[in-house]
Amino acid sequence: MEFKLNGSTIDYEGDPELSLMTYLRDVEDIISPKDGCAPEGVCGCCTVLLDGNVLKACIAPMRRIAGKEVITMEGLDPEKKETVINAFAIEGGLQCGFCTPGIIMKVWPLLNQGFVTEKEINKALNSNLCR
Repeated sequence: MEFKLNGSTIDYEGDPELSLMTYLRDVEDIISPKDGCAPEGVCGCCTVLLDGNVLKACIAPMRRIAGKEVITMEGLDPEKKETVINAFAIEGGLQCGFCTPGIIMKVWPLLNQGFVTEKEINKALNSNLCR
């Protein structure tokens, strides 16, 4: 099966039931998706983008990725990513950092919508657990 990962084409021939998070961390050495609750899919620490939509990688089997594009925090535009991280820091939205990549990935799709309300941001972050 073929898919794109952060702009590179990947030919995956492994276990179709392996979680995307396990693949990313153990095979590709991509560390931004964190294991906070696997395989429950409730904390949001493993959030990535799949064809531009948020996806909890700990509950997504590799078979679901075929023919699609996966973007992790490592694949985001560096300048835009830095701006978002700084905005969270200024507002006190970053603590220990464990869940930060998942939080950034949850709000990333909102950045292309133009004006976003606080309600929309809160809704996007509703499924991310942070202390």
